[in-house]
Amino acid sequence: MVADAPSAGSAAFDSAADPAAGRWQIWIDRGGTFTDLVGCDPAGRLHTLKLLSESPAHYADAAVEGIRRLLGLQAGQAITAE
Repeated sequence: MVADAPSAGSAAFDSAADPAAGRWQIWIDRGGTFTDLVGCDPAGRLHTLKLLSESPAHYADAAVEGIRRLLGLQAGQAITAE
């Protein structure tokens, strides 16, 4: 799911005030059943993802798998700062 973020002039997404501007920002809530991720891409668009917290047949760690999916990386591909 993709949602429009507030306009670039809002305080929360003001690139001049945000040290992470131009980079992904990701928030994770790991629960007993589901792990929820919210990501804000470099253009300021919000993305959400919900994964089972435990799914060993599909991934070792839901948070890491969620980050890979948000970034469009393949399974096992390294997550780098760049």
